[in-house]
Amino acid sequence: MPRSEAETPDAAVHRRAPAASEAAGGTGMRSPAAYRWAVRHIWVWPTLAALLITTFRAGRPEMGQDELISWEMSTRSMGRIIDTVQNVDGVHAAYYLLLHVWTELFGDSLYSLRGPGILAMTGATAFVALSARLRFGNAAALASGLLFCLVPSVTRYAHDVRSYALVMFCVAGATWALLRALERPTVWCWLAYVPFVAGAGVLHVVSLTFLSGHAAVVLLRCAGRRSLRLLLGFAPAVLVGVLCTLPVVRLGQAQAGRQIGWLQKPTLHDLPAMWPGLFAGTAVSVAVLACAALPLAWRGGRLPALEFALLGLLPLFAVWVFSMEGQSSYWLARYVLFTVAPFVVLAGAGIAALRPRALGALVLAVIALLALPDQRFMRTVGSHDWFTYPALPPYGLSTHTVDFRGAAAVLEKGYRPGDGVVYLHDPLDWRSVNYGVGYELPRSMKMRDVFVQQSAVARNDIWSVSCPEPAKCLGPEPRLWVVTLGVDQSNPFPTIPQAQVDAITGAYRVAEVHRLADMTVTLVVKAQ
Repeated sequence: MPRSEAETPDAAVHRRAPAASEAAGGTGMRSPAAYRWAVRHIWVWPTLAALLITTFRAGRPEMGQDELISWEMSTRSMGRIIDTVQNVDGVHAAYYLLLHVWTELFGDSLYSLRGPGILAMTGATAFVALSARLRFGNAAALASGLLFCLVPSVTRYAHDVRSYALVMFCVAGATWALLRALERPTVWCWLAYVPFVAGAGVLHVVSLTFLSGHAAVVLLRCAGRRSLRLLLGFAPAVLVGVLCTLPVVRLGQAQAGRQIGWLQKPTLHDLPAMWPGLFAGTAVSVAVLACAALPLAWRGGRLPALEFALLGLLPLFAVWVFSMEGQSSYWLARYVLFTVAPFVVLAGAGIAALRPRALGALVLAVIALLALPDQRFMRTVGSHDWFTYPALPPYGLSTHTVDFRGAAAVLEKGYRPGDGVVYLHDPLDWRSVNYGVGYELPRSMKMRDVFVQQSAVARNDIWSVSCPEPAKCLGPEPRLWVVTLGVDQSNPFPTIPQAQVDAITGAYRVAEVHRLADMTVTLVVKAQ
């Protein structure tokens, strides 16, 4: 149990992390230099653990459909990217530009593509531990950082070739910068807060809801001090940070219908249902909730616990209200992933306060065991297609693995110069079949996508336009590889539009059919 802070209303604001001798047991004896360094830099150890955990088997899962778009966008020139985001995905413009530069430097292997996310989650772990240390001390910093590493969604989105890990880094960094500025409200501390706010908003506009929790914490501190001085530093810093995001906000508003029009408005039932999705595991989410409740039940020192509760709850509530009352819904776990960090800090503080201390270590070990099945799943080949895990996907979508690698292997083995390809586009272009298989193929393999009238690159979009009359788009290719989703023992062209099937069967005959996991690859040769 932490020491009581009831003696002054604002005592928690000025509380510092325990000294090394206090952390060692309060004996006052001089500790060895290495031990003192280890305690002083307690945040380093969970940060290293995060790097190891998130790197482990990071190259195994195939990219999901949105990640494939990220990869394809990274292959375009910076000018093309800027032109494209005027039409679609404007809220991801900064990430696409960053990924373009990254892949130019480090290539586009899966490990390379996931490098920014892994580094961002590793950095977020450091900020989680540092924030916990500022308010709860060294033991809580260690427990919070290690617990953060164990959360399956941390691994999942460290591996995600999208902006969500970078958003987590920016919001966690903003929280740490805010706590420092509230303790030392200098101009420099408030200036350090600005780039984190701007970075979070530029990378994902919805993340700016974290400012609701930050504003509540500032108001609590102002009430405790009976002074508006902190607000006078906070408000300008927020204003400058948010102003930096206005171009992205403008693009996001204009493109919202196309980008997130498929999301349904949430109901009251969806509030508790969000919890397992945030942590990507039901058992882990329940364990974190139980541990996070402990600091809120303390007799003394509840102010830090209340602050972190507000940091996690208010953004969730804000997104829920905006989704209910606004024109668009934003109710998706990955959009509010950044709220995991404050809940983990609360849980880490609760674990660190358990006595004897071995009990806290035991709780962490139990949570690690509870997380193990979900951590294993996050490293399976098709895990990234199940974007609502552990809840079933909406709209009847399948949780089955789509075997892009298997399809690419078939094409690579059987390819001959002059072959063409028919990828499934309409009406399931959002499944990114052409990008998924194309990523796995050698870059030297060039095949014309026969029924594409205008490519996505040419029209500055993420989707191509198909030929309205497929038969007129057939060319001189002697053989075509038809790559589509689904498996039907009686149909070599499942989910391919009938007009395209008629064009193919009118000029070609089926030579080979390869039925894979939720995919079919069919070779057709020109009829004599």
